[in-house]
Amino acid sequence: MLRPSSLLLLMLALALLCGTSSPDQMQLAANQAVLSALYGDVQVRHGTSGYHPGRQGEKLVASDAVKTGANSRAQLSLRDGRYVRLDQKTQLLLTHVQADGLTRLRALVGGVWVTIEQKLGQSAAFELETPSVVCAVRGTAFDCQVSDDGESVISVFDGEVEVAAEQERVTVRPELACRHRRGLRLALAALDLERREAEDFIQYNRHRDALQNLGNPEVLVCLSEGPPGQPRLSSVPTRSLTTALWQRGFSARPLSPEELRAARPGPQGWLRPAAQADYLLLGRITLSVERAPSRRQQRVVAVAQAYLLTDGDTRTLVDVSARAEASGATLQQASLAAMTRVGNEIAARMVPEMLREMCAAAPGAIRVELTDPLRGEARQALVASLKSIEGVQHVKPLPRQPGAPLSLLVLGAVSPEAMAAALRTQAPQVVQSATAVGRVVRVRSRPIP
Repeated sequence: MLRPSSLLLLMLALALLCGTSSPDQMQLAANQAVLSALYGDVQVRHGTSGYHPGRQGEKLVASDAVKTGANSRAQLSLRDGRYVRLDQKTQLLLTHVQADGLTRLRALVGGVWVTIEQKLGQSAAFELETPSVVCAVRGTAFDCQVSDDGESVISVFDGEVEVAAEQERVTVRPELACRHRRGLRLALAALDLERREAEDFIQYNRHRDALQNLGNPEVLVCLSEGPPGQPRLSSVPTRSLTTALWQRGFSARPLSPEELRAARPGPQGWLRPAAQADYLLLGRITLSVERAPSRRQQRVVAVAQAYLLTDGDTRTLVDVSARAEASGATLQQASLAAMTRVGNEIAARMVPEMLREMCAAAPGAIRVELTDPLRGEARQALVASLKSIEGVQHVKPLPRQPGAPLSLLVLGAVSPEAMAAALRTQAPQVVQSATAVGRVVRVRSRPIP
């Protein structure tokens, strides 16, 4: 059995970096933005001062800037349900955040995701500039990628974006992308949804948009090893699992040193934290050493079983097993590699079920599942029908894998049965059938001519 390495200080640093809080609880002036979530290397510059590590809840005004390093992300929250997220290796400048309602940001390089929760009027306009274009937004979700040479690509997933470059102006509608390079004309093309939806940054934003509307539930992560009567924290897989969840948009954190000292063995033989969280991600991990079959080398195999529990409840919500193996120059290197891989494997397997359980547990949340693919005008018509149902407040696409049908998170004061009936009545040209099963509405769409 591998003894846990003493990496608790690094874990504490990760927990501090991974903090997040609800923008709705922050008091923002009309000329402010707030750094409401950050992960990894996030730097902030105020005015002409130098960059310093960003802090959770740090407020920014016009002329301030944010940049992210490799494998890092950040979220800026503004008033009136507006969020801007930065992908890794991105630089963003706040050029205008004023009481007149206009917000203007400048993306210098990297990837930026913009979410507008509600349709904006002239008193709450939003503009995103790049080195080559200006994007005017009126309620939407879109992605902007700026390459090192200044080329800009704007991909619209919902709503509309007006893109202007030099003497040219085009309106980019859902499922379209606009590309521009200096000296050339604006080029519109169909958005490759299958490819884009599978990208890490888009998956991250889909998760964040959904989880933010679910109250941003916190997941406390603690994988343990050792004998059942004396379990101890397994640091490496706990840290890798926490990191993998944050890279997918979840607010996960490992135990702090103080919480670890207060943890006790649970009835299942795991290390059970006393700390409070919305969900506990617990489990056991074991290591074994085998001889590699084709060479004179040892192979380390890590096997883990993890469970997601609600705080104070022993009912298993998600149960997943994972196995990873590694060979290396030294036993220690192979052990660390196997432990890291098993943490990542647990995250990949558990994330879809975790999100489903969180949707089911949230008051007023309904998951709308399509049984077959739907896109283009038909998809837009379905989303518009959902938004028009009395009591519906938000409609958010959930992350999906390539080839999988669309799934939507709908929040509001409406029952699943009433929603199914409204879809059958209001969208007969798109909906062939709609059935409520618990907190899920299953929709079969009509064949596309």
